[in-house]
Amino acid sequence: MHKIEQLSDQQLMKEIMSDNFKAFTELYNRYKHTLFQFVIRLSHGDYSMAEEVVQETFIIIWENRKTLQPPLHFWPPTMHDTSPDKRLW
Repeated sequence: MHKIEQLSDQQLMKEIMSDNFKAFTELYNRYKHTLFQFVIRLSHGDYSMAEEVVQETFIIIWENRKTLQPPLHFWPPTMHDTSPDKRLW
């Protein structure tokens, strides 16, 4: 098996679905800052909200790991390539 750090996001998600906490930690480390910055922009600089959203997002992923459904891409689409009816604002 490859090192956890070398796995693609889809491979990490499959490992997470198999209760691999190291894969979950890698996913968290890979995306926590990006997700935080994304929420900061959406919330107009609300750091408390951004921290909470990041925490809740990863808690939800871990708690629901057994029921995740493909596609198993973690990062959501950017604001630029999301249709108006699917945007967060």
